[in-house]
Amino acid sequence: MDGIRLLAPPSVPGFAYLEVAHDDDAFDIGVFLMPAGAAFPYHDHPGMTVFTRVLAGSVRIRNLDWVDGAPAVDANGRLTGRYVVQSDAIRDASLPTTVLTPSSGNVHGITAYAHSAILDVIVPPYDAERCCSYFADAGGMRLVEVDEPHGLDLACYDAMACF
Repeated sequence: MDGIRLLAPPSVPGFAYLEVAHDDDAFDIGVFLMPAGAAFPYHDHPGMTVFTRVLAGSVRIRNLDWVDGAPAVDANGRLTGRYVVQSDAIRDASLPTTVLTPSSGNVHGITAYAHSAILDVIVPPYDAERCCSYFADAGGMRLVEVDEPHGLDLACYDAMACF
C-alpha cells in the first residue's frame, strides 16, 4: 500500500463512502474517504461486527463500550448511557485490521489527521431494523443520542456502477 496517495482539493467539504460490494442479508463492503481534519462523530453499529482497515492516511479511532452492556432509553426516547474507552489509537496502513463487535468497541468516532481511506466490512449490513445512531459526549463519561449531525455531508457512491 506504499504507493497509494490520496489527493483532496480544498473544495471537498466532507466525506465520501464508496460501496464496493453488498448483500442485503450478509454484508456491506465499502471505503470511507475522509479529508484531513474531518471528524466522523460517535456512532454505533447495532448487532454488527465491523472489520476496519486503514488503507491510506492516518486516523484516530476512539472505540467505546457501554458500562451496562447496552444504552438505556431516556424520557425523550433517546439512547443514553455511561461508557468506558475500549481503545483510543492513531491508525495507519502499517497497522493490522481492527474488529468491533456488538459488545466491544461498537460505538466509535474517527478523526482524520491526513487525507485517509478506510475499508469497512460490515456484517450484517445496516437495514430498516439496524439503523445507525449518532451520539454526543454529555460529560461525565456519558453519551446521549443526537440527530444526525447537521453538515455531516456524507456522499455515497456505488463503486460497482463505475464498471
